[in-house]
Amino acid sequence: MTVPRLYVAELAGALVPGGSLPLPAAVAHHAANVLRLRTRDAVTLFTGAGGEFAATIERIDRREVIVRIDAFAAVEREPALAVTLVQAVAAGDAMDYAIRKSVELGVAALQPVITARSAPLGEGTRGAQKRERWQNVAIAACEQSGRNRVPDVGAAIPFAQWVAAHARVTGIVLAAIFLGESLRLVVVIGGAAVLAGAVMAALVSTAPTEAIERSTSP
Repeated sequence: MTVPRLYVAELAGALVPGGSLPLPAAVAHHAANVLRLRTRDAVTLFTGAGGEFAATIERIDRREVIVRIDAFAAVEREPALAVTLVQAVAAGDAMDYAIRKSVELGVAALQPVITARSAPLGEGTRGAQKRERWQNVAIAACEQSGRNRVPDVGAAIPFAQWVAAHARVTGIVLAAIFLGESLRLVVVIGGAAVLAGAVMAALVSTAPTEAIERSTSP
């Protein structure tokens, strides 16, 4: 049976092998009411700072879940190459799916962008709410996939703004672009400055070439 993994960033610095402490309220609710864990069940805790803690549930009641920290393992499961996914905002479950799968595959960070044909982000607090949701999707993907470092999901920005901010950054850029009705993957060594606006789609984009060209033009 797979040992459940729980993200407990709030407990960073407080997890000491041999000690006992209550889980944060939201995590305790998830453990008791969603996962249906019981006393003496094993769990794995991680804070996002690297490594993981083997723990055992000592007590569960209506008010709290108490765990005993058994041991720490300095386990790292991050890829050697740090990849940032620049993802055009997609509608509904499609965005959640893109985040979930990319985190499971090992991306180090995610940057949502707004393009001419991306899904509406919403006004006012909607953008902040969506970012919080997407970050929680990334956390859940880490819990499921065994990663101990949680990729940051940035606030959505215009695609042209991202290109301008990375114009002088060097490295390898993978761009998914539409050529007619076909999707092609372009590999460019040198960074964003090397890519013309109509070619730059930065890993994944829902926007066709003509839409990208408009979104990156001055």
